[in-house]
Amino acid sequence: MLDYARLRFLQKDNVELRLSELEYLPMKNKEIDIAIMNMVLHHISQPQLPIAEAFRILKSGGLFIFSDFEKHDQEKIKDIMGGSWLGFEKKIRTCLTDTGFYLKNIDPYPVNH
Repeated sequence: MLDYARLRFLQKDNVELRLSELEYLPMKNKEIDIAIMNMVLHHISQPQLPIAEAFRILKSGGLFIFSDFEKHDQEKIKDIMGGSWLGFEKKIRTCLTDTGFYLKNIDPYPVNH
């Protein structure tokens, strides 16, 4: 994924890509403007840790874009994509707000197949 991202941002001098564990991001407190987690938290045994890390590294007023499965009962999806969770219930929203995030927009989409 990083190789594809590097190609996409080849001519951009304001983008820096770093490889790390989500629970221990190699960034200073309040260092970045935008954090994106796309379809990764269902692979993490303690999803509150990466959420707290995202909050730690974001500048005040920074943007956190998070997407993952909502809670579902389709084991087939878990078999295909792997992971520890069959999506998340509303408790992930509580985790986000307890961490300090303000939820601006939530767009749920059903897991159909």
